[in-house]
Amino acid sequence: MPRGSKDGSIKYVPADRDAGTVECWIVRKRYTDMKGRPREKKRTAYSLTEAQRLVHKIENEIEEELAGVRVAAQPARKRRFADLVTYYKHTELKPAEYVGETRIGGLRSFRKFESRIKPLEDFFGPMNLMAITYADCQEFKRRRLKTLTIHDKSRSIASVNRELSLLRHLFFIALRERWISEHPFHRGKPLIQIADEVSRMRILTWQEEEQILAQCVGPRAHLRLEILTAVETGLRQGEQFTLELPDVNLDDRVITLRAFNSKSAQTRIVPIFERLHRELAPRMAEVERSRTRSRRVFPVRDPKRAFVTACRNAGIIGLRWHDLRHTAITRMLHFYKIPAAEVMKMSGHSNYKTFLRYVNIDLEVARSIAARVDAIRAEADAIALPVQTEIQTVMNESEAVN
Repeated sequence: MPRGSKDGSIKYVPADRDAGTVECWIVRKRYTDMKGRPREKKRTAYSLTEAQRLVHKIENEIEEELAGVRVAAQPARKRRFADLVTYYKHTELKPAEYVGETRIGGLRSFRKFESRIKPLEDFFGPMNLMAITYADCQEFKRRRLKTLTIHDKSRSIASVNRELSLLRHLFFIALRERWISEHPFHRGKPLIQIADEVSRMRILTWQEEEQILAQCVGPRAHLRLEILTAVETGLRQGEQFTLELPDVNLDDRVITLRAFNSKSAQTRIVPIFERLHRELAPRMAEVERSRTRSRRVFPVRDPKRAFVTACRNAGIIGLRWHDLRHTAITRMLHFYKIPAAEVMKMSGHSNYKTFLRYVNIDLEVARSIAARVDAIRAEADAIALPVQTEIQTVMNESEAVN
């Protein structure tokens, strides 16, 4: 028999023959009213099933009180999860709206949220919002991890975590609108475990870079500049392929990421290194001479097909386009010795923990670190040896005098 929940909502009271009482369950729920005063609702049930029903009834009463509705009045329509989804689609799930470069509403990547909300709606849709429990959210996570993708592959924990993040946001909306009294995620241990996600550790080696650039000929000639831009600047794919002519200043050797295109919605400046400068100059001249309305620096928006073909022809396995961003950040830190704070400014990271996920160590980086450590130790030993010899000489002379 349950002896009570974490917040003391259900308490079992055994029968006492001497006192002449029967077993029962005390249902109790504490809350704070509209004036900030602590309150409590208490009921007695004579079966566990009845007690569990009373918990939901009390929660509904509290919701109605907090919404300014008298308990004695006709109860409000019970809202389902589908109603919450409808509200979310109406208020937030729509294309981004801008005033200048400032986003005032909507979502920039609302299409991916449309795909994430579908499994949530399928699982929770008909459920009463007040009846959704932590166990229901756990069950959703378990089922999603066991469900294969459309390509009959195992679903990644990262993709399920993104769906759970959206679910958590939806419950916060319901909490804000006072449709629920407690967030289901707060009734147990964290459901979203970022540490369980498999971090990408793949970066492009210098030899692999030469191999893949050698494949950028003929119909894939455009891919050379696109790959070099990615590994030299560390721009995200969406940021790189929305660059326009005014964003690139070859005289000052900088690329200006407008807030409109940046994932962090903040303007930032990225320097252009010499190698990229030589490759960009002919392309910029071509864009300036072009009579088309498009002022895009890169003619394509998604190089995935050409990139996959080039990797396959070069014999490179397991490399994705986003790994080029990992490569750029790793090179800036380990090979170019740029301070981490400056690299974060260039890459557009504001969270250091997230930034560290892009700092990878492969065989070349490990060898470079080992070489630097060995060089520092050799230099220290070269300085310390004469000093130790001199100290030993002084000690020997002192002993001889004594």
